[in-house]
Order: sequence, then structure tokens, then C-alpha cells
Amino acid sequence: MNTKEIQNKLNQLFNEEKVLNEELRKAEGRRLIECEKCGKRSKVSNLTYIQTHFYTLPHGCTDGDYWSQDEGQFICPHCNCINRLYKRPDICKLKDSFKEVVNTYEK
Repeated sequence: MNTKEIQNKLNQLFNEEKVLNEELRKAEGRRLIECEKCGKRSKVSNLTYIQTHFYTLPHGCTDGDYWSQDEGQFICPHCNCINRLYKRPDICKLKDSFKEVVNTYEK
């Protein structure tokens, strides 16, 4: 193979990877997750992922004054209960498959 053929093959593989990643995201979006309060299940792709952040105050000369990611959450559309995902890392991995991701910042 010459360099042009190799580059064409790499481009083809890159495009196939993009298609497969999109199919995976859609399949993960069809996954059902259960509300911890009411027990009803909802598709991941119908829910909003809430990414919480916490603030570290400045201290000393060079430490602090930054935001860090905290736990993920979602609000059940059936009972409006906030479901915390800190004990559900398998769901947190699906973050990109949620309908949207909203970032919240609390001091």
C-alpha cells in the first residue's frame, strides 16, 4: 500500500467509527433507568443529565479558587424526584446519551 491508499483507508475507518459511535449512543439512549422513589422507568434519551459542580475556596498563595465536577443527577418525569447517580456509575457512563446535559454550580 502506498501512502495515499493508507490515508484513504484511515479516513474510511474514521468515518465508520463515527457511525458506530452514533449507533452506540442511540442504543444506550434506549436503555431504561428506574427512579429510586416511584420505581417507574424512563428512557435515558428522554431525560436531562444534571452535572453538579462544587467550588473550592481560595486558600494559601496558589491553592483553591476552582470548580470541580460532583455527582450526576436526573429528575424523574413521573414524580419530579431528583435521582442522585453517585451510586450508579453505569448510568454516569451514559452521560452523552441523555437528551441534554445541564451544568449546575453551587458555592
